[in-house]
Amino acid sequence: MKTLLALVALVALVMIISVNAQYGITTTGCCKGTYPFTLPKDKVVSYIQASGRCPLKAHVFITAAKKKFCVNPDLEWVKNIVAISISANMKTLLALVALVALVMIISVNAQYGSTTTQCCNSTYPFKLPKDKVVSYLPASGRCPLKAHVFITAAKKKFCVNPDLEWVKNIVAKLNV
Repeated sequence: MKTLLALVALVALVMIISVNAQYGITTTGCCKGTYPFTLPKDKVVSYIQASGRCPLKAHVFITAAKKKFCVNPDLEWVKNIVAISISANMKTLLALVALVALVMIISVNAQYGSTTTQCCNSTYPFKLPKDKVVSYLPASGRCPLKAHVFITAAKKKFCVNPDLEWVKNIVAKLNV
C-alpha cells in the first residue's frame, strides 16, 4: 500500500512538472515552448534573455508575482516590453552613476577640505589690543603659512603668527 501511494505521488509530481514546464523553463535553464498569450506590460518586472546554447530562442519574463514565462523574442509586444525594461535599466544605471560621482566629489572634498579655504600670505607685524579681538580661526594645516586669523569687533580680519606670546594670550582668553 505504501509503495502504491508513493508511486501515485511520484506520477502526480511528474505530471505537475510536465504541465508547468510546457511553457516554462527546464532544469537546464532552457525554454521548452513559448507562452501563447500576451502578458500585460505592467505585470512584467524583469526579463532574462535565454542563453545561446538553448535550442529554442526565447526570453523569460518574470512577473510581479514571481512567475516566469518563456516568450518569443520576435513578437512585437515582447520587443516593446524589452525596450521599456532596457530604458528603465538605463535610467537606473544613469542615476547610479550620478550618485557614485556625487559621493566621490563629496569624499574628495571631505578628504582635502573645502576648496574655498583661505590661506594667509603673510602675518600682521603689530600687536593687536586684546579687547578688540572677538573671535579667531585657528591655523589650517592645508595652508603653507601657519597663521591664525583674528577677527575684530569691526569685522576686520588679521593673519597673526600663532607662536607669538601675545597671540597665545588672546587665544587663551577667547577659549575660556
